[in-house]
Amino acid sequence: MRDQSLSPANTGADGPYETLLAGLSAERDRYELLLDINNAVVTQLGLGNLLCATCDSLRKVIPHDTASICLYDPEIRQLRLHSFESAIRERR
Repeated sequence: MRDQSLSPANTGADGPYETLLAGLSAERDRYELLLDINNAVVTQLGLGNLLCATCDSLRKVIPHDTASICLYDPEIRQLRLHSFESAIRERR
């Protein structure tokens, strides 16, 4: 017999069903964000374009004003700031 305890009809607004759905929705959003960023990494050739595409994806989930990318430079054995973007930028 199927357990009806998680049925929407048997739970309140803050019941386990809604909590489960909220968790699954958040997890789905994180995976979609990772997929968007992965697609940007494999399709963008320049760091500037990569940053713009990454920020566009992040902005859907995480509101932010600025972003930057630091990459390790083995010649100086330090992280180097390669790109910077303001959320208030002109689209070309």
